[in-house]
Amino acid sequence: MQPVTKRSATGNWLTTTLGKLLIILLSTSALTAVALEQKPLRVATAANFTATLRVLAQHYQNETGITVELSSGSSGKLYAQIVQGAPYDVFFSADVERPQGLEAAGLTLKDSRFTYALGRLVLWSPDKNLNNKPPALNENINNATSLVSAALNKSRSTENFRFIALANPRHAPYGKAAREVLQASGDWQTLQKNQHLVIASNVAQARQFTATGNAQLGFVALSQIMPNASEVSLEKHILIIPDSLYTPIEQQAVILKRSTQQNNALAFINWIKNSANARDIIETTGYKIPSLSPQAKPHS
Repeated sequence: MQPVTKRSATGNWLTTTLGKLLIILLSTSALTAVALEQKPLRVATAANFTATLRVLAQHYQNETGITVELSSGSSGKLYAQIVQGAPYDVFFSADVERPQGLEAAGLTLKDSRFTYALGRLVLWSPDKNLNNKPPALNENINNATSLVSAALNKSRSTENFRFIALANPRHAPYGKAAREVLQASGDWQTLQKNQHLVIASNVAQARQFTATGNAQLGFVALSQIMPNASEVSLEKHILIIPDSLYTPIEQQAVILKRSTQQNNALAFINWIKNSANARDIIETTGYKIPSLSPQAKPHS
C-alpha cells in the first residue's frame, strides 16, 4: 500500500504544479493581449490632413486614452508603402483611388472605406506685397477661369514673381486639382513653357516652397493656411479656387486588413464619422464635411 500512496502524492504534486504553471501562462497571455490592445494606433495620413488629424488624435486620446501615432506623406507614396507591407492600422488618403485600390487588392477590412472630408484648393502667397488683393468676385469677374487667370496675371506683373508651387499631379490629389485649374484657365502650357512651375512631392512641400519664398505663389490646401477657415478673407493674400474648376477632392480613409488592432481602428473611424466634435474640427480647419456615414460594425 505504501508505494501506491507515494505515487499518489507525486501525482498530486505534479497536478498542482502544472495547474500553477497554467494559471501563470494564462495570466501572461491575458496581460499580453491587453498590452496589444493598448498599443498606439498607427495611422498613415496624407500630408494635407496631418495638422487636422493631429488635433483630432489629441481629442480622441483625451476622450478614450488611446494614442494615435501619425506618419505623413503623399497619398501615392503611402499607398506604395502599404502595398509593400508597411504596418499601418488606418490609412487617411487625400483621394478615393488609393483606398479603392487597396480594397480591390484585398488589403482592407471589409466595409471600412469611407469619405472623411472634401478638400478645398487655394492659390496662396505669404507675401502681401506680391498678391495683396487678388481678384475677388466683387470685381465683376463672372467666369471662374478668368478669376484664376486674373490673379496669376496680377502676380506675374510684379518684379518679384518667378515660380508657382504645386504638388506633383501624378501622385498628389491637390497637385492634380491644381493642374486641372491651370488647364481650365489656359495657363498650364504657358507656365510650363516658361519654367514657372515648381513641382513638390506633396502639398505640404508645396506650402513649404511658398512659405520660404522659393515660390511666390502656391496651390495648397485651405487647411494648411489658416487654423480656422472662418478667418480666411479673399481680401487678403489668398484666393479660394471655385469648386467648379477641379474634380472634387474627396478624401477617403480605410482600415488595413493586416492591422492587429482592428476593433480599436473601427472605434476611431466611427468617432471621426459620428462625433460632433470631430466633424466640427474637420470643418473649421478648412474642409467641407460629407454627409453622415453608417457606423462601421466591430470585426468579429
